[in-house]
Amino acid sequence: MDLSGLQMAKTKYFEICQVQQLIDLLEDSDGLELPVCIEHRDKPDFVFSTRSRRIGLETTTFRDEEVRRAEHLADTRFANAFIPNAFTTNKALQNALVGLQPKR
Repeated sequence: MDLSGLQMAKTKYFEICQVQQLIDLLEDSDGLELPVCIEHRDKPDFVFSTRSRRIGLETTTFRDEEVRRAEHLADTRFANAFIPNAFTTNKALQNALVGLQPKR
């Protein structure tokens, strides 16, 4: 599988995870009647069909640009390297993680 195919597979996986999270959060009072047929496609990403209506759903994600660049470098050039970014170098995060490390 080439890099673009791998990216498409990752995108599809994340889209399905997002929709699963949405479905898990829905309650009977949210007005989505059952049964519902969920079709995964391109535009929109999903179509929810019930007996009386169809709802198109386009998923999206937000990723910090610096984190995205670091992940790209790790995927394409430095597979075995740790690449620091704003998330991993954040002082508050480091302090929180120190508290999670096992005592020696």
